[in-house]
Amino acid sequence: MFRNDLDDPKRTLSFICNLCGIENTSFAIDELHREGGACRSCGSSVRARSLVHLTSMALFRRSIPAPSWYRAEKTVYGVSDWPGFEGRFNSAFRYVNTQYDTKGFPDATFLDICQPAQSFIETADAVTCSDVLEHVSPPVQRAFDGLFSLLKPGGTLIFTVPYSLAETVEHFPELHDWKLEDIEGTRVLKNKTAQGEVQEFRDLCFHGGGESVLEMRVFGLQDLLDHLVRAGFESIEVMSNDVLGFGIRLEPWSRPISARKPL
Repeated sequence: MFRNDLDDPKRTLSFICNLCGIENTSFAIDELHREGGACRSCGSSVRARSLVHLTSMALFRRSIPAPSWYRAEKTVYGVSDWPGFEGRFNSAFRYVNTQYDTKGFPDATFLDICQPAQSFIETADAVTCSDVLEHVSPPVQRAFDGLFSLLKPGGTLIFTVPYSLAETVEHFPELHDWKLEDIEGTRVLKNKTAQGEVQEFRDLCFHGGGESVLEMRVFGLQDLLDHLVRAGFESIEVMSNDVLGFGIRLEPWSRPISARKPL
């Protein structure tokens, strides 16, 4: 019933938020974009609800709202996840929302996905990682390898990252010894390459305020899939279908992805 006339911006629909379970009524179709469609109760976006959907599929083999999840002896790590997940996820399994930015989140569990501590290795049934990988300094393959190492055999990585359908664009391919400086009210990246060349970059893109959210790259989809294969993942799936009953409407790019560690 939802799939007719989806290109009509005047079309409205109702959906159940799969994070909090509350019905949202009379949503305009054009509100349901990746960062929009905020649930009027918990504030979850389309991107957040897509992660809930894939987490449910990975752990319970079907897509059900989080309030209906039964208690499972599972461990899930969030990689700088949206804080709105914590209460709902913790009611169903052991959920630890980790952070790399210890300045911004001094009380959070620290995790560097490029060099995970031994205590994390092969302890997770699932890992959720939403819009983090574009901020990892090069070479980014370290992050995919690190995420793979967190998972138990058979565990699932569930993630989102902005990507295009072209090739990956690395903004700072020779990044080595670098720092951010504030010059006349503008943040500037200064880098010394491994060969000793001094570089300076302006017009930087930040997805927020701190150094940890500097955009390092825009992935191309095929390159992204290649990184997953190189790390050892299998059963890699780019989410292909809308789940409008949960207010999830996908765009052609930057779709959620799941990948499994072999048994």
